[in-house]
Amino acid sequence: MTHPTTPAIHSPDDAAIFAAARHALDQCPQVPGTVRVHLDHGIATLTGGVRSSRERVAAEDTVRSIPGVQGLVNKITVEPDDVLRRTS
Repeated sequence: MTHPTTPAIHSPDDAAIFAAARHALDQCPQVPGTVRVHLDHGIATLTGGVRSSRERVAAEDTVRSIPGVQGLVNKITVEPDDVLRRTS
């Protein structure tokens, strides 16, 4: 599945962490493809829209478990289905 994700890579380790986080998100059935991840010196920022708080928390838990993630900023928004369809 292709995601509209352009990694913001600011250190060599960020590239490896990004790859692991993207793979983990892709493998998590609770996380939709609308979730994006960016890395800045080990700090992961999640963005995008999801349909429920459960999906938002699943994305956060998934990325937080990746080795090398020093911190996490969750900017994922919970949006109604019709909004997600217009932005996907």
